[in-house]
Amino acid sequence: MNTVFITGFMGSGKTTVGRILSHLTGDVFVDLDEEIVRRSGMAIAQIFAMHGEEYFRQMESAILMELASKGGILALGGGAVIDAGSRKLIMKSGTVVYLRASAATLIGRLRDGSASRPLLASAVLDDFVPTMLRERSAVYEDAHLIIDTDSLTPRQVADLVINKMGRSIR
Repeated sequence: MNTVFITGFMGSGKTTVGRILSHLTGDVFVDLDEEIVRRSGMAIAQIFAMHGEEYFRQMESAILMELASKGGILALGGGAVIDAGSRKLIMKSGTVVYLRASAATLIGRLRDGSASRPLLASAVLDDFVPTMLRERSAVYEDAHLIIDTDSLTPRQVADLVINKMGRSIR
């Protein structure tokens, strides 16, 4: 069963688009961050505060390895593809879709929700987002399918993914 992995920077719309894709196709949707929260019983910010980023990334990789072959639609955390092993796994286990957005668009989307994002808690968005985006863009660009989301609604993005992948809407 082919898994669709949705990747992109935080605020790119991975969860929203994943849910829409699931609704349109009937495929099961899992948000990797939400699955980590469910299994750990802690918010991601709590995991970072109590155990650190390395612990979180190890948990993220282990759960990703388990879910990768199950099919459906899987929204990855913004940093999940940074790990070379995770990146190799998703590239061979399904179709990787990168939801690309400009730094300006991402900053606008993140302004209201930064308190729940541990990597933003102490960062200034105007500096953090462009810097991290530059660092991660080459990894994100390895995706099988890249969708520019700046001027699109989440539904338009989902429709474009379905169209480009040749997926049928149920």
